[in-house]
Amino acid sequence: MDAAQEEAEIAKLKIEIAKLKKELAALRFAEMARSFQTSEVQDPILENQRIREEEEARLAEVERAKNQWRCDIM
Repeated sequence: MDAAQEEAEIAKLKIEIAKLKKELAALRFAEMARSFQTSEVQDPILENQRIREEEEARLAEVERAKNQWRCDIM
């Protein structure tokens, strides 16, 4: 492959990269818009339940770690 062919191939690849970047940006924007729409309509009760479940899971993990620590000491 001579230099001119290489440059032509590089130019084609740059165009393809630009197209893919544009497509990725559009997909990211669509995902962001979808995420924003769903977050607006979320039920506060469901959000509170999710937070409570996360806190309970963290507390359970702390309890497991504390129990493991006690077992390791004995």
